[in-house]
Amino acid sequence: MKKYLFCLGLVFGLLACSEESRVKNAALEGAQARFQKQMQDEIGASVTGKANLQKTAAKVLTEKSEFEISSIEIHGEQANVVAVVKTVPVKARVALIEIMARLDAKKEATFNVSNALGLIAKETGTGDERDVVTMNMILVKKDGWKVSE
Repeated sequence: MKKYLFCLGLVFGLLACSEESRVKNAALEGAQARFQKQMQDEIGASVTGKANLQKTAAKVLTEKSEFEISSIEIHGEQANVVAVVKTVPVKARVALIEIMARLDAKKEATFNVSNALGLIAKETGTGDERDVVTMNMILVKKDGWKVSE
């Protein structure tokens, strides 16, 4: 009987862990998508007429960021998740946006955002510094776990 209860508890434990990992994966994807959208909006406010450059810069900033899930609380069909993003410092982002805004439209295709960020980091002394951004998200179980808008 004890073995049966132990096995039953183990099965429920594994199911709970797998559900939590599904929530975590969906939350990481949602945090990356939300962060990239925020970067596109931030860049788009200052850089006009350079759509490809805006998308590239938002993608590079997202790729240079680290995403972690700090807490998950699952309540039936809903989950509350706190994601932590370690990203490029605001000082470096602002400098990048200013450079992109002044960039001639003809040079948009050849502008290397990643290299520019590296040079900005050296110039501003931000190097390996990271800003920390916290995102609170609600996920809903609807055909898998999805971030609620």
